[in-house]
Amino acid sequence: MWAKKQKNIPAVELVKATTAEVCLHAEDVKINDAAINKFCETFNSDELCNWWSATPFDFSDLTVHEKINLLFVFNSISFCYWGEPKWTLTYQGKKYDGTWALLGALRRALDSDKLIITPTKLKDIDVNTVSYILRGEGQIPLLKERTSYWKELGEIVTRKFNGNFYNVVYGCASASELLDLVIYEFPLFYDSSKKMLPCGNSSPKNGVREIEVHFHKRAQLLVHDICSFLHQNKIFLLRGEEDLTGCADYKIPQVLRYMGILSFSQRLCDIVDRQVLIPHGSREELEIRACTIQALLIITDKLKMNNPTISAMSMNDYFWLMGQSMKKDACPYHRTLTTAY
Repeated sequence: MWAKKQKNIPAVELVKATTAEVCLHAEDVKINDAAINKFCETFNSDELCNWWSATPFDFSDLTVHEKINLLFVFNSISFCYWGEPKWTLTYQGKKYDGTWALLGALRRALDSDKLIITPTKLKDIDVNTVSYILRGEGQIPLLKERTSYWKELGEIVTRKFNGNFYNVVYGCASASELLDLVIYEFPLFYDSSKKMLPCGNSSPKNGVREIEVHFHKRAQLLVHDICSFLHQNKIFLLRGEEDLTGCADYKIPQVLRYMGILSFSQRLCDIVDRQVLIPHGSREELEIRACTIQALLIITDKLKMNNPTISAMSMNDYFWLMGQSMKKDACPYHRTLTTAY
């Protein structure tokens, strides 16, 4: 764990800078500028929508504090849904997998007990209770890790924020400030990897250097969700949401590759298409994630010339929602067993 703040540099700026360095030296993943230009020429901003608007569940019965609880609890364990057989959930007669299945499980739990997602309950939760909450067809991967994250989340909020998730948010003035608070106060949200990169014109003896590559996927999605909720409900405004970079996960690089925006080497294509496990923190995984972030930023900068309201997170939602309706014969997403995304 590298969770130490670097000289007051906002985490979001570290994401931009360090992923750019990885892209510059990437061997197996490239960003296709021609494909980006083609996409931007035909893009219709009317198709943009916040991903929560597509959620097939109704959470309108929740109070403001309960909704903030839900956003923290959901994003804390929103990772790694794939497996064989794939974990699914049936709620009110409909079958869901992935993100929708997790939200369905939380909706089902809230139907019985709205206190289930409070810090007091979470800090003492055990794996059997989490297994029951997330019960479905098959078992969700990394159940013990999810249990540990919920316990950690509840313990920290109870100890440092008077047992209220809303207190984590209320003292922040910007999205960047909230992101820093989340990743440095909650180790479960900290998402980075070490990477060896060339030193440029340095001597052969010192030809490489180690950097920390920042992503903070779940933390950025949490901040985005909170900003959207606060703004839509006219509670208070967290400025600077446009500074967020988008999220490096499974579905977005899958969509960008399908569209030709990301190009994989033949070697990496073979690995991904055969669904061979790619280790978390490996060069291949870092290149996929870093180039995803940089592609989102490039696309956003181009589109903002005609529409200043577009942000990297709005494009993140656009591509993620596109990924939910990908054809079954499309290129698969890469397989990495991780709690990062």
